[in-house]
Amino acid sequence: MAEGDKGQVGYVRSTLRADQVYNLCIRNHTVYIRGHGNWGGVRASDVPLSESHKMSAVTVVVLCLVSMLQTASPCIDENNNSVDWYVIYKLPRVKSSNNSLIKQGVAYSYITSHNVSQGWVLSTYSINDSNSMPGRTLQPLYNKTDDLLWIEYNDQPPNASVTLAYGHTKGVVLAHKHGGLWLVHSVPHYPPTTGYSYPHTGTHYGQSFLCISLNASQLDLVGVQLTYNKPKIYNSGVAAGLVDQFPHLVAAIRNTTVKSAPWYNMQPITSQNGTVFYSFAKAAKFNKELYFDWVAPMLETTLLVESWQNGEGKLASSCNRTYMVENVATLSMKTAGVHFKSTLDHSKWAVSDVANKDWVCVGDINRMESQETRGGGTVCINHYKLWPAYRQLIQSVQPCPAQHRNN
Repeated sequence: MAEGDKGQVGYVRSTLRADQVYNLCIRNHTVYIRGHGNWGGVRASDVPLSESHKMSAVTVVVLCLVSMLQTASPCIDENNNSVDWYVIYKLPRVKSSNNSLIKQGVAYSYITSHNVSQGWVLSTYSINDSNSMPGRTLQPLYNKTDDLLWIEYNDQPPNASVTLAYGHTKGVVLAHKHGGLWLVHSVPHYPPTTGYSYPHTGTHYGQSFLCISLNASQLDLVGVQLTYNKPKIYNSGVAAGLVDQFPHLVAAIRNTTVKSAPWYNMQPITSQNGTVFYSFAKAAKFNKELYFDWVAPMLETTLLVESWQNGEGKLASSCNRTYMVENVATLSMKTAGVHFKSTLDHSKWAVSDVANKDWVCVGDINRMESQETRGGGTVCINHYKLWPAYRQLIQSVQPCPAQHRNN
């Protein structure tokens, strides 16, 4: 059982009523007591149960598995363990690297809710491998059951050209009746509809991922945000039994979009284990820059933003307000021995400039003039352990224009 799935452990009586046994599971000589949707563990030797209250081994195992599946987090780590959330940084292709995966552009580093204190960990898997974290996480897409809701959206769908009529937004939603996941990412032409793989077109540049495990009620809030973003949904489906349970996700599948102001929405979304994320979603008619005009003043912090720095219409660092937005210029992933310019990065993330703010945001839209009139967004978390992992990546930022410096 994954560490993050264990809740607080309270005092356990030496005898249990028959109607209490469904809350008890034994695994590896440890008794797990479920309360408030979480699991707590104590050694079996500390919980002497009288013979008169023991159930058959088969019944206990069945009830245990059912309860654990109902609370399991669908974001999966490299060891096939459930985690509450994770972030991934697909590293850019660096041909001078001694690491073969980095040299091919398929290496990634990750942080999960379990190992956040360790900072970035370089994976030994290729991101093209079905045993990689996104590969394991997205397996329900390729082994569909009849009780699943799924949405794949990308303004650059697999085997198709870019579509400007929809939001600049990319992600995956997976849901069953007990909950599911929301994966926000930056990769064009990904993921495929049949069998996991990573596109060769995504190997050259850096890319970003955020996976959040959500209970059913919180997962449906993602549907609200999608109605603002107007995503290009290229693959979706919903089990008949889930239509009424996920009305907002179903509305998104049916291409429902907001019809009146306000053209933006900030939605707190709580993960299965209680971490609060803040989803910022804007519609095309918002007609402003996401970070400078909304996220930075909303979070009351200056933000350092990493987004696409190639092509026409990219915005310079914006510094003429209390809360500035500065573009990242150069980065270094020390655990991978990689140093690169922002022009080699297609990821979309932001971090507060100072430690006492502790904000990290991972999204799917760039700081470009053309994207002020397109839907998109970012998802932010206030986490004092995650913040330094992102902040320390930044080696330099684009200087503020002299006339716009906030003095």
